[in-house]
Amino acid sequence: MKTIIHKSLFAFIGALLLTLTGCIDVKQDIWINKDGSGKFVFDVGLSKQFKAMMDLQKGFGELEELEDGEENDNGLNEIPFSESPEKVIEDLKKNKFVTEAEFEEAVDAKYDRTIYTIQLSDITKIKDVLSSSSLGAAARELGGDNNLEENNDFELKKTDSGTYELSVSLKGNEEDKPEDPQEAEFAATMMKQMFGDAGMTLRVNAPAVTHNGKEEDASIVWTMLLADLAAGGNLEAKGEFKPGGSGASKKEEPKEEEPKEEEPKEELTQLDAIEKKEEMVNEDIKQTTNTLIIGGLVAVILLLVVLLMRKKS
Repeated sequence: MKTIIHKSLFAFIGALLLTLTGCIDVKQDIWINKDGSGKFVFDVGLSKQFKAMMDLQKGFGELEELEDGEENDNGLNEIPFSESPEKVIEDLKKNKFVTEAEFEEAVDAKYDRTIYTIQLSDITKIKDVLSSSSLGAAARELGGDNNLEENNDFELKKTDSGTYELSVSLKGNEEDKPEDPQEAEFAATMMKQMFGDAGMTLRVNAPAVTHNGKEEDASIVWTMLLADLAAGGNLEAKGEFKPGGSGASKKEEPKEEEPKEEEPKEELTQLDAIEKKEEMVNEDIKQTTNTLIIGGLVAVILLLVVLLMRKKS
């Protein structure tokens, strides 16, 4: 009975994690070398609240292990991107197409990021490489729906002319999308409140022949917000690319640029200053609210554990 309750708690926390505001942000970058090899960067950002709940679930798994005297997975298989970076790298290096893999950690204003850099002997094997670790499965779970995996597809293939064709399909579950326009609009608003600006970004750093993405510098970019995906939206990324491009091979020595005179910065008007202060206050309120919610959940779950332990004794 205790084990069933623990598993239910794990599943509950796992589901709750996906509802935290701006919980996960994923960026993927592809470089194609002229010899067919390449580099793939998988950048995962987890919000502070998401990581706090992950640590909570891990703690309950360790508590259950102490009580039962048996090893378990700490319930972390319920949570996307919860596997340790060291384990992910270990699994990636076992793939025959991976020549090198490493990770680094970074922190920005919203997320604690883990950045995986993977060198491949054959850049068309990205899907195969992702499937050999937990990264692929975790990415498919971002929409929070079991059918999302069936609607996903990623293909990068070499053509007879030597170019590379990319085809990526990412679809949410349209069956859950309300038929009534007003209900659909309300649901979309709720999703945006939950997920914020978190999403998935795919970038190809190579000269494009054709594409349906957005041009940024020397790259082609596609972006899908998790809010849109969870509300039944979809992303169709297509493009044809030549090998080479920025970062694909040895970089040229940077040219020295002549120093430019700095343009005088415009001073904030009183109205701008007030608006900026209001934004900072609203952000603080949001962070405080999320912290209070997590604190309440921690208290409730700890109470359940105490009751279970008393019942056992």
